[in-house]
Amino acid sequence: MKIATLIAAMTLAGITLFAQTAAELMQKGIYTQETAGDLDGAMSIYRQILNSGSSPRDLAAQAEYRLAQCLLQKGDLGNAAKEFDNLARNYADY
Repeated sequence: MKIATLIAAMTLAGITLFAQTAAELMQKGIYTQETAGDLDGAMSIYRQILNSGSSPRDLAAQAEYRLAQCLLQKGDLGNAAKEFDNLARNYADY
């Protein structure tokens, strides 16, 4: 029984170690967008931040803005407008 408890604890610790914070994801998203030029990859990261439900509001607002910027860069004006609308509606204080 002690071994099972130890294995469960180690598994949970491993999951925690590999989980990235919203700030780390934001840095990764910015790098992916601006340095690597991978807009689709960056958009995926920004959506991960937005969908996590536990991201600080300032980072969620920044992720929403950067997602809209990526869509603009891709020429997807309709979806960019929707994301900017979400930004104005959900994060007007930022």
